[in-house]
Parts: sequence; structure tokens; C-alpha cells
Amino acid sequence: MLLALTPGHRRALALGCPPSLPVRARIRRTHAARLVRAAIADVPGLRVRSVRFRPRKVTVRAYVAFGAPQDLRKATTDAVSRTLESMSLARRPRVRVVLSDRREGRVVGVGRPSQEGADA
Repeated sequence: MLLALTPGHRRALALGCPPSLPVRARIRRTHAARLVRAAIADVPGLRVRSVRFRPRKVTVRAYVAFGAPQDLRKATTDAVSRTLESMSLARRPRVRVVLSDRREGRVVGVGRPSQEGADA
């Protein structure tokens, strides 16, 4: 009963702090998603639809306004990776980028950084 009433850290992500420091820093997932969204807003030719930040996975859904989808996926993945590095999270989440071609109304492909050039 006591544990049900105490606040938890379910919506927070642990930051990687050195073991010598006695602090346990956290960032809320909504704030982390806002940082990722701000980072990919600078990618030209991309319109961000949504950014979902889970403890183990970041999903970015966006429309291709203009340009090659492969180039946009690479630029988006690089921007998200730089942002995740700057956050210095204790556990680095996987990145998933879903691009839809708004001009043709179809999904261009789903890409992950570990799958260079692979579309599923």
C-alpha cells in the first residue's frame, strides 16, 4: 500500500553520472523528446510529425517535403545521435526513423542507424 502512494520515476530517464558523485540525475521523457524534436527541426526538407521517446527507443515520424529520403534519413539520424550524446543518458536508446513521402502519400521506409541504407 505504501509503495502505491509514493511517487516514482517511471516517466524519467536516468542520466549517466560518474560513480564518484553521489547524485542521481534524471530527465523527463517529454523534455528529452522536445530536445530531439528541436535538433531535427534544423534538417532541411523534413517536416516532423511526432517524436516518441521511450526508455529504450526513440521513434521519429516525419514527412519528406523535398530532397532524397536516404539523405534526409542520414541527416536525421545524425542529428538525433548528436542530441543523445549531449544528453549523456545512462542507457542509450535505439533510434528509429519513419519517413513518409507526403507528395505521394506512401511510407518511404523505416531506418535504424545500425542498418545503413536498409528499408523495411
